[in-house]
Formats: sequence, C-alpha cells, structure tokens
Amino acid sequence: MNGPTARLVLALLISLGCMIETRASDPPLCYRMKRLADLDSVLRRAVACSLNDAGEVTGLISSDIEPFARPFVWSPRGGTKILPIPPGLTRGFAYDINNQGVVCGSFWSQKTGHVGFLWSTRNRIAAPLTLLPGIKPSALSNRMEGGGIIVGGTRTEGIPELVVWIAGNLTTVKFSGMDFTPGTNEINDINSDGVVVGTLTREDDFKATPFRWTAQGDGQSLALSADPLPTPPDYFLGRAYGINDRGDIVGSMADLFDDSVASWQAPDLEFVDLGQAGPFELVSRALAINNKRFLVGYSPNDHPLGLDTPWLYAEGQFHDMNRLVHDIPPGVEIYRAWDINNEAQALVHLVSHGAPTAFDWAILEPDFGGGCSGGTKP
Repeated sequence: MNGPTARLVLALLISLGCMIETRASDPPLCYRMKRLADLDSVLRRAVACSLNDAGEVTGLISSDIEPFARPFVWSPRGGTKILPIPPGLTRGFAYDINNQGVVCGSFWSQKTGHVGFLWSTRNRIAAPLTLLPGIKPSALSNRMEGGGIIVGGTRTEGIPELVVWIAGNLTTVKFSGMDFTPGTNEINDINSDGVVVGTLTREDDFKATPFRWTAQGDGQSLALSADPLPTPPDYFLGRAYGINDRGDIVGSMADLFDDSVASWQAPDLEFVDLGQAGPFELVSRALAINNKRFLVGYSPNDHPLGLDTPWLYAEGQFHDMNRLVHDIPPGVEIYRAWDINNEAQALVHLVSHGAPTAFDWAILEPDFGGGCSGGTKP
C-alpha cells in the first residue's frame, strides 16, 4: 500500500490516536459555581463540613458580632439557618447532614465539654432532638435496618464509640478488646447500610490503621464487627475518610516517601494505590466518594501562595477542579474539595485574590451544557 491510500490510512491512524489521547484527558463533566454568598455577610466566618444529595450544607459559623462558633445549615432555597444553642452551652458545631435533613454535631461549654446533638431541618424543630453528654457525633447514616440512624462519634478523649439513634433514643456502642491509643482515633464516615470507616492508632508503635466497622441491628439491639482494611507491609500510616453506599472506601496511605490516595473497592476491599494528583505533589488525600465512584480531595503543592490543588478523580484520572469550572470569577481559585454527593455536586473552599478566607465556600454543580476551562466535555 502506497501513494494516496497509504497517506489516507496514516492520516486516519494519526487522527484516531489524537482522538484517543484527547478523550483520555477529557474531564468526566464540567461544572458551574454556586457561591454560598450569604455565609459571608456581616463579616461571618464559616467552615462547611458536609453536603447531602439535596445540596444542603452544614458546618459552623461565627462573626465579629458573635465570636463563638454556632452550627448552621445552608439550603438552596432557604439560605443559611443558624441552629439555636441550648442554655448553659456557649458554642456549637454541625458535622454532617443526611438526605432526610437530620443534622448531627455537638455543643460545647467549659463546664460540660462536648454534648452531642441531632436536629431535624424537615420538621423545623427549634431545639436539638436529643443530647448525649461527652460525645462528638461526626457522621450520620441515611437509613438502617429497623429504622434507626447510626451516628459515628468520638469522645473528647479520642475513644471511638458508635452512637445509635433508635426511635428517638440514643445509645452508645463501645469498641471493646481493640488495641488503640486514646486521643488519636477517628470515626470519619458512614454509609446507608451502617458501615463506618475511620482510623485507629496503635499504642505500641503509633501505626495508624484504617478500619471498617459493620453494624447490624434490628431496631432494638446492635452487633458490631471490626475489620482492619488490607494494607501493604511497607505502608505505616493509613486513614479511611469516606465510604459510599456500594461499600467502596477511600483515604490515604503513607510510606517513607509519599502520601498517596488509597482506595478499597467493594466487595473484596482490595487495596489500590491511586498515586498522587500530580508529579510534584507528594501528598494527596481523598476525603469523599459518591456512588458513581467519583472521588474528591486535595494535594498540597509548590504553589507560591501555599495553596492546595483540589481534584476530582474519575475514570482512572485526577482532574484539577479549577479546570473543570467554566465560570470561576476573576481572582478566585478553588482551594480544597471537601465533599461530593450522589448528584456529583461538590463542596469546595475558595480563595479570593490569593488569600484563603474562612467564609468563602461554593457548591459546584454539573453543567452539561457548558464547556470546561481546561478541556472539552466528552
């Protein structure tokens, strides 16, 4: 084969190769930005913690007028609602919100320490549903066998416990017979089936091990089994930050040289090292995963202002989230990606004019009609 035919075939092959290369680097979706604008009114300072499938956000907020932190819920229709603090308590923190609009968090005072609470946005209840002294609830399930709701919590001393809410009553399940160091343990996330993930640190060598706890209950009692997630022998510091309803778990694993994104994919939970978000970023952490297996997280880098790289991991690739949004205002960058829901909406922290602020947050919403700033939407 020669002449025009050979050149045509060669051109087709080159074209196909370019298409494959372009397709491989294409982002999985493009985003538009919705800034949580009313969070920054009256010099408010907010820290957002969680995002549910309805696009509701929860966290803590303060201002120059009210310097003590108070829990808040932000919704697309209602804006910001600050939750009331009971008498005798001085500040509050809202850590998670589920798809039923139930918020978990804790109030605090110097006299009482942390007091856990549950609060319902759907019923517009103006006071906490239930208080539990000493517990800092950190994760909330959407459902559980028997209609209960499981809350992962940690005592102030760092002793992990599960808080179980059944028919309006809270009970705790302690982790017995487990080797861990008080003060260094975490319960980070829970899925709709009551599977909890977190980290325990061993007392003898301070090796951090990611764990999965599986809870099975009938609405009256609860059984708990604990399983360390499989890790390679040369990794010594592991953390489990997020779990989806399929049972996939994400976090980070560190060896002597770097800190990589870790994935344990259901059902076998085989460990997969996903690497780092970029060639010069030795630390990458995945904070959340949705049911589509989209991951979000961040990577500290060599940015001249010390800013992190926020990323979305999908279809086997890391994508800088600043390049996925087509309507970022001038002078604004995405600093970190904190959460992602099952609608592929992402909760992100913003930087304005090169300086991170404590109140500038946004939800990135999939935009199937617009193009990304860093590539072409497939």
